[in-house]
Amino acid sequence: MRGNSGRGLVAAALALLGFGAQSEGAGFEIAGFFGPAVPTYKQSFTLLGGSPQFQFARLSPKTQPSLDAEGGLAIGASATVFLTKSFGIEARVDHLDVDLKSFGGTYALEIGPANAPISSTTVSLGAGETKVQSVRPLSVNLRYQSQRRIGLGFSLGLSYLPTLTLDATPSVGTANINASFPISLTARAADSDKPSHLGFNGGVGVQIKVAAGLSLLGEARGFAFKRSDLKWQSTQTGALGAVEQALLQSLTAKLEAPVFTPGFWTARVGVALRF
Repeated sequence: MRGNSGRGLVAAALALLGFGAQSEGAGFEIAGFFGPAVPTYKQSFTLLGGSPQFQFARLSPKTQPSLDAEGGLAIGASATVFLTKSFGIEARVDHLDVDLKSFGGTYALEIGPANAPISSTTVSLGAGETKVQSVRPLSVNLRYQSQRRIGLGFSLGLSYLPTLTLDATPSVGTANINASFPISLTARAADSDKPSHLGFNGGVGVQIKVAAGLSLLGEARGFAFKRSDLKWQSTQTGALGAVEQALLQSLTAKLEAPVFTPGFWTARVGVALRF
């Protein structure tokens, strides 16, 4: 009886596999696409607990410092195993070019009593730029694709973003002030033990069939990932007096910590080949 039952289960499994293999429309598709990437991250920072001050000197903010992500080219490839004519499981790999720009804000460096300073100098912490490398999310999605000549489709699922690396840390330097106050502020990862990110992706697209198995495609897709906590680090690039050092330490201690949340939108075109 057990032998007959085992043979029956094997036969049923083979029958199901044969049915799936012969299902109309089931197949395999590969696609490639390119277009612009638009990051969604932007953050402005405030000074917590008031303006930095030491003895009779203080820094009063005029404009807030900020970090802003800017995008470039986004390329990608996907492979889909269709279980039926229109539904399948999609694996994707994407590569996005992203820059992280920083603006340190402007401040009034005042010397003397708060209500009647003896002197006041405008301090600008300038701007810096860094290249964010290895923005290469890997995704596994559920996908629906209409098989009409002009067919709409969508897919959504989980994405994994490996370690983000930087060509240089996003930093800002001083400008419009004498060389006695040379500093830079740098945003660094606060926790290097958590370099990767788990998130989601979703997109909609259209396919236009131009030949047997060959289609032109266009899609809009969004990616969202867990945040990364950063911290400010000050770097002295020249001689500082005791008052200037105290103001710098107070500035970095009071400046709100940056929180980098990787998020991107893409709008791309490409080709797809279905077997």
